[in-house]
Amino acid sequence: MNRPVAHRPSAGLSRRSLAAALAILTLPLTARAAEYGSPDEAKAMAEKAAILLREKGLDEAIKVFAETPGPFRDRDLYVFVWRDDGMVMFHATQPALIGRNMIDMKDVKGSPLSRNFVAVKDAAWVDYYWPNPQTKVVQAKSSYIIAVAQYRVGVGAYKTQPTAQ
Repeated sequence: MNRPVAHRPSAGLSRRSLAAALAILTLPLTARAAEYGSPDEAKAMAEKAAILLREKGLDEAIKVFAETPGPFRDRDLYVFVWRDDGMVMFHATQPALIGRNMIDMKDVKGSPLSRNFVAVKDAAWVDYYWPNPQTKVVQAKSSYIIAVAQYRVGVGAYKTQPTAQ
């Protein structure tokens, strides 16, 4: 008489099943992360913006920075340009700042972000709090700032992402 043999999954199958389950569970996190720019992407965009500013000058660079959609707008990543005296020359998401001297502007935690921007002599990361253009929530942000003559061109990535509602 033939007895039914209980089927036991092999170790390989279990590992594959576990890997598949983990992939499915982390998919929403991966997709959500793709909604926001990373520090590496912010730095790369800032470097491209600095090259354009050096090669074409402020007026021509601003025309390209302002294009929507354009090469300098990606999710929550965008370019801003400060002059070394604190004058805002360009800001992609807050055009009301353009033409205003913001040297004494501080973030919600009291950090003198304009002074920190203009203090950059070559290139550096500057941390502060700023409204996220996608969520309108003030979040921790780190911007890569590059000095180009009397200008400081920057692009930042938000450090914290909003949680799902």
